[in-house]
Amino acid sequence: MRPGARRVGALSALTVVSIMTALVSGTASATAVAAPSSSVAQAKKSHSPAQTRAHQTGPDLQVVKTGTTAVRPNGSVSYTITVKNNGPGTSTGWTVTDYLPAGLLNPASSTPGCTFGAGVMTCVGGPLAAGASSTITVTGMAGPNFTHIQNIATVIGLEPDPNLSNNISSATTAISGRLADLQVAKTGPATVEEGDRVTYTITVTNNGPNTATDWAVVDRLPSGLRDARASSGCRISRGVLTCTGRPLASGASVTFTVTGTAGRVTALDNTVTVQGRELDPDHSNNTSTLHTTVTPRIRADLQLTKTGPTSAAPGATVTYTITVKNNGPDASTGWTVTDRLPARLLNPTTSTPGCTISGGVLTCTGGALASGASSTITVTGTADQRFNGVENLAVVHGNDVDPNPRNNTGSTAARHLRITESVKAPRVIRRGDTVRYTIRVRNTGTVAYTSARPASFTDNLSGVLDDARFNGDMDATTGTVSYAEPRLHWVGTLRPGQTATITFSVTVQRRSSGDRRLVNRVVSGAQGSNCAAGSRSRDCSTLDRVDVRDQGRRRDLMASDGPRLAKRS
Repeated sequence: MRPGARRVGALSALTVVSIMTALVSGTASATAVAAPSSSVAQAKKSHSPAQTRAHQTGPDLQVVKTGTTAVRPNGSVSYTITVKNNGPGTSTGWTVTDYLPAGLLNPASSTPGCTFGAGVMTCVGGPLAAGASSTITVTGMAGPNFTHIQNIATVIGLEPDPNLSNNISSATTAISGRLADLQVAKTGPATVEEGDRVTYTITVTNNGPNTATDWAVVDRLPSGLRDARASSGCRISRGVLTCTGRPLASGASVTFTVTGTAGRVTALDNTVTVQGRELDPDHSNNTSTLHTTVTPRIRADLQLTKTGPTSAAPGATVTYTITVKNNGPDASTGWTVTDRLPARLLNPTTSTPGCTISGGVLTCTGGALASGASSTITVTGTADQRFNGVENLAVVHGNDVDPNPRNNTGSTAARHLRITESVKAPRVIRRGDTVRYTIRVRNTGTVAYTSARPASFTDNLSGVLDDARFNGDMDATTGTVSYAEPRLHWVGTLRPGQTATITFSVTVQRRSSGDRRLVNRVVSGAQGSNCAAGSRSRDCSTLDRVDVRDQGRRRDLMASDGPRLAKRS
């Protein structure tokens, strides 16, 4: 060995092979674990049928050795040896042999029955029932000229052992001049409700003795944590959180936070791990696991409908009826209806239990409402001199999660929106031709579409753009029109009787891989629209064909090919 070189404190390969051969072959005894191969062969021949039966019913002794994973030169080392009887029989006695490596200086044990001699610790134990265990501790000091210590222990019982493969165990201790005991702890709520925002705190601490120069935190976030966000120094990719930071001095800590929304799951189980460049003398604190129970929230789809006149003769009695229905799936635990009554309704009153009127606002509080059940509210008053085209809007809010909040409002307003689409193009459309579209939106109702509740539509041009290109010349007489391929969108306010006209064009491409069909359909989610999703109105769609033959032909507009041409300018 050259001067200055550091050694490995471990048993020789020959010694380890001898131990394992003796154990697995079934010839090891309490006094001769590393028997010569000739003795092994001789003992193997001596097994009688009675001994074979004893092997099958005897106690299965198991040894597990754990200890310090990393230490500085001349630092303290501690090992724990656990002997367990896996049964089925009771062990009347056993012997543990621990082959102490040269790198473990001043070995000692306070466990009764253990002695030291010639680099070997021998521990003798008494009866051990099936399922019982016995523990041995060994301490020492890491040699200054070694890179690591490998320590092997074996156990042999007085009875035949049916499974000798678990009668040997080893532990390795790394020896280095730089150690950093990194510890990670994750904290958060023990219980949350579905839909709640959840905040986790991850704290990394360097317990020393040296600075941690390079370290990283890895946290595979639970799939039930939606819309996860992390603090500075962290990133989230494919559900895995990774955090890094500057060198962490001994005794210093750094904290990260992770937030997200609890999904529709029963629990959020999360384990975070920290690893550093320096050797870590204690791996037991490198992970932290947190369990958060998620309680499901009640889901009740409350729907509100309101009926009543929009016009009435002066002095006439006006009655509004508000119906709250629970569409389920769960029973509602409670709800509140709010209705700002029109100023032209004089002396409003209600006899419905749970309802009050204050400052022109009707407020009704309801209790539990089973799935499928309804509750009705009535309000009466007197029409003033100009009770005409009056809109009255009521809103319901439940105590529980509402899976469909779009039906939580009801109005007496007469909202009607009529949309018509037309196309202007050559009688025979060929490649290179320009096709112009006109969409007219008219408020045919008695109530205005306002900025709070505007009129709107979306035109998906996917069925056009496979054969044509959008010319970017969209225009609107009122409102705002925008385009984000492949959709054209318009939104605007319309007073009763007002019309908005939207125009744009496309040019048929000379080369394309499309179906030579220009299919265009308008969809509007505005209240009272004739072009709602799923509408079959011909006013909402157009169809034209592109003729690629040398001789033009009349376009086929048969209904079997799809929606017919709506209108032509």
